[in-house]
Amino acid sequence: MQVLYSKRYPHGANLTFFQVEREALYVRHYERMTYTESYSNGISAVGAALSYSMNQLETTVLVKTRGGDIQVFFKKQDELFKDIQWQFIVNKVYHGQFNL
Repeated sequence: MQVLYSKRYPHGANLTFFQVEREALYVRHYERMTYTESYSNGISAVGAALSYSMNQLETTVLVKTRGGDIQVFFKKQDELFKDIQWQFIVNKVYHGQFNL
């Protein structure tokens, strides 16, 4: 994780790692400035799905994160991705109160 503290990225960097399994991509995402892992990140899930699909025929990819599954749908035309959508179930993971 030396990239997070690199002089090359003085304001931090978001990092996304994914692993390809038979039925899904497993994604882990680290958020800049907090330097902690996010349970789920839709943009990272989409990025991982599209990166994986560049040389694949699939137009639907299941992405698994610590916060839950994200289904990514898209259309491919030559080397372009179009009509990108993602779907997931929203779960309440935290409740707090902030008083000023």
